[in-house]
Amino acid sequence: IPCSACLRFAVKDSACDKGSALIGAYELAQVAFSGLGADAVIGAACSSASMAAAKYLTYYQIPHLSPSATSAALSDGAAYPFFARVPPSDQWQSFALADLVEHLLDVERVATVNSEDAYGASGMQEFLWEANKRSLQVLASTSFVNGQADFSSNVDVLRSSGALVVVLFCQTTDASRFIQATQAAGLANITWVGSESVTLAVSSMVASSPDQASRLRGLSPRSNQPLGLPPPLTLCSRRG
Repeated sequence: IPCSACLRFAVKDSACDKGSALIGAYELAQVAFSGLGADAVIGAACSSASMAAAKYLTYYQIPHLSPSATSAALSDGAAYPFFARVPPSDQWQSFALADLVEHLLDVERVATVNSEDAYGASGMQEFLWEANKRSLQVLASTSFVNGQADFSSNVDVLRSSGALVVVLFCQTTDASRFIQATQAAGLANITWVGSESVTLAVSSMVASSPDQASRLRGLSPRSNQPLGLPPPLTLCSRRG
């Protein structure tokens, strides 16, 4: 095969971390391939990491494509002129979550929880904007950093709010730990409405534990969901 037809790859792990993504972008742009640098970059999976990499890669006009970063902030073509992505913006997912709360659940009062990374913060900002348009009342809002070990203060906010419907927008690993924290704290009868990452967390919890299968009820990922397609949104009730 002629050399002009060959593709060469260099791989760096962002670990869904802004700092690691920035270092990876530098190494791919300046160090990879004996200093020639990459002609294009694919990744990262997470929005915060993609934003950090995109800002750096813009200086070198290197095309940048993410397969799964969905933060609405990445739709800013002026800030990220060389960035593109495969999935749509979370603006649409947040619209759907608000629609679900208003029409399927037919409730007017909710509490919200989100991670403080670009994915959770931007997604929840879009949801709150939609909620305000629909005159939905947000009883309480709380947030946490990725990987936070202690959710007790966040759980206290939910307990004090008295909310029976909670909208959760965060990464998969944080979602499962947060839901488990509310269960351990004895919060009952919460209906969780979550983003697609929360859906993945609920799917794993239900599949791995009969107890969680009885606790988390409602709309959950279908077992026959085709590979490569995103799961449906989460709507699950926690019972006792």
